[in-house]
Amino acid sequence: MYSIKFVLFIIVVFLVISLVQASIRKIFNIEKEKKSLFSYSYVNKTHQNIDLAIRILSMIVYAVILHFLIFKEFSFNLFLIAMTLLTIIDHLVKALFEWKYLENPKQAILTISEMSILVIVLLITIQFDLFHLLLS
Repeated sequence: MYSIKFVLFIIVVFLVISLVQASIRKIFNIEKEKKSLFSYSYVNKTHQNIDLAIRILSMIVYAVILHFLIFKEFSFNLFLIAMTLLTIIDHLVKALFEWKYLENPKQAILTISEMSILVIVLLITIQFDLFHLLLS
């Protein structure tokens, strides 16, 4: 039962992101970019290198936090806080490169809106301890 609640929660989050992005596209007349489901489009080589460094840093941070969660019995909220901070860093770098280097800098607005929704969801999850509610 807990897996159904968790999957439903994830689906709702993605639906909210999609609806907000569709609304922002209409309001600001932003053309939709064609990309596949799990693709990641880099603006330039510098963006790709910085993103790679962020991903490596994320893996290291997650490994250290996983160690603390398993062996030191820290709260799972530590993982969620780290996820929030790394999401902010990743999306802000992407938005910066979109704003400075793309032909259509309005794409950065979509990136910031996606980041905002994800951060709000993570903070609400931490504040109301939703992770334990979803898995109980």
